[in-house]
Amino acid sequence: MRHRTGPIALALLVGIAVFAGIFLVYRALLEEQRASERNTIQSELGFIAATLSQSVNVRLNHTRSLAAFVELNPDFTQRDFDRFTEILAKDLVGLRSLQLAPDGVVRYVTNLEWNRAALGHDLFGDAKRRHMVEQAVRARRYIIAGPIDLIQGGKAIIARRPLFRPADGSAAETFWGFATVLIDVEPLLMDAGFFELEKTLSLAIRGKDGLGAKGEVFYGDPATFDAALATTNVVLPGGTWQIGAALAPAHNHSGFYIIWLYLTGGGLLALLSGFMTFVLADRPRRLQEAVDRATAELQDAIAVAEQANLAKTEFLGTMSHELRTPLTSIAGSLGLIRGGVLGTIPAKAQRLLDIADENAKRLGNLIDDVLDLQKIEAGQMEFVMEAVDANALLDRAVAANAAYGAQFGVTFHVTQTVDDASVHGDADRLMQVFANLLSNAAKFSESGGRVELSLERSGDQLRFSVKDGGKGIPADFRNRIFDRFAQADSTDRREVGGTGLGLAISKSIIDGHGGRIDFVSEEGRGSTFFFELRAVDRDRNGGE
Repeated sequence: MRHRTGPIALALLVGIAVFAGIFLVYRALLEEQRASERNTIQSELGFIAATLSQSVNVRLNHTRSLAAFVELNPDFTQRDFDRFTEILAKDLVGLRSLQLAPDGVVRYVTNLEWNRAALGHDLFGDAKRRHMVEQAVRARRYIIAGPIDLIQGGKAIIARRPLFRPADGSAAETFWGFATVLIDVEPLLMDAGFFELEKTLSLAIRGKDGLGAKGEVFYGDPATFDAALATTNVVLPGGTWQIGAALAPAHNHSGFYIIWLYLTGGGLLALLSGFMTFVLADRPRRLQEAVDRATAELQDAIAVAEQANLAKTEFLGTMSHELRTPLTSIAGSLGLIRGGVLGTIPAKAQRLLDIADENAKRLGNLIDDVLDLQKIEAGQMEFVMEAVDANALLDRAVAANAAYGAQFGVTFHVTQTVDDASVHGDADRLMQVFANLLSNAAKFSESGGRVELSLERSGDQLRFSVKDGGKGIPADFRNRIFDRFAQADSTDRREVGGTGLGLAISKSIIDGHGGRIDFVSEEGRGSTFFFELRAVDRDRNGGE
């Protein structure tokens, strides 16, 4: 029996080592699963935060529009205020009121029926608000408060901007009053998909008064942040909110039986490994080394993925705020000027205003591309599918993009159609694909060039084609052309601009329709991009 002591002891040690290795693998797999959950949740939170940041900032930025209104119309009347704010507040969900308070006393409000109690309210005479408004005037800075209880009832986010005007006969400025915006956050949360995500996760928001992680929790359970798998920031003009997401309690206990089965199986495998040690004594050591390497590599990959995902989310939130907020102010100001608030505009000035407006729209389209990419990554891109007349789609694409082609001296023409051709798809999303293909064709064609659109049928497939006579696509770039942020490196291509997202987004749209997108190109002789969708045949009664 003594001569078997060594092998038995070795078998026991190996069995323990194998069980430990299995446990480590289980922990690594569990971490991988949790990392995947974190990444998914982080992506979904990032989309919600970007959407919410855009919605809130668009509404908060109306304090700038009110400031511009007062500056351009110092002797405005109630009628002037009502007409201006009616346009400003149109179709903005959650915008509870726009207000002006000359000398700190609320005199002008929108949504009068709901805000009547606020009329005549002296902000400097209100003990709860006096310190904040006095501080805003002294510092000449924009302030955000809330959500707080309103004197007219309910809760809202309040943004106040102190306004100053030049004193008569002096270069110094004196305090005029406040421009105020009141926002109900709940409808904006609904539009951003917050409550949909809350069906499967515990969500909370903190950062009252724009204080971010240091602010009070104003929605959800504060304990959510203690157990949070992911957090993200909603960027505001004067601060941030922080959204936290944790697994619901039921989800935390759902893996108990899986753990039990996994560890039981691991124990049995450890016993078998101990028995096999009599023959293969060296195998467990090599298995342990492999497990250690795999665990280390997996942990490194998890860390890199988490860091990349966090950087992407912060980039989208910051970009949405830094670009969309001033862009809204620019577009609003241009609209006021073009609408005649400054009187008749000279023809040369009108041309410059048109150029500025066109570039503002272009920047807005670039931002929309990035947000579309976020929707794609979060699985949030939706399609409204219906029967679409394929020939009418070509004509609509030419009409909608003709002005853009004219900027490059390029014309668009439909050269071939198919009788009675329809597809089942989302017309607006397909127009987005055409806009990307036609803009690329125009940018990479010579002035005076011609871009041809055509429609062909082969069996049950309809092929939509966009052919240009440009310089073609370099051979070393063709394998990457549908990648996100991919752009050719040559100087002449960089000069036309773009995010490099158009073709990637187009591919996602066509893939979502169950179709195929591709291209053929020859350097120096142009390119033809095409996508194929299944045709919708009409029945004998003429229906779809």
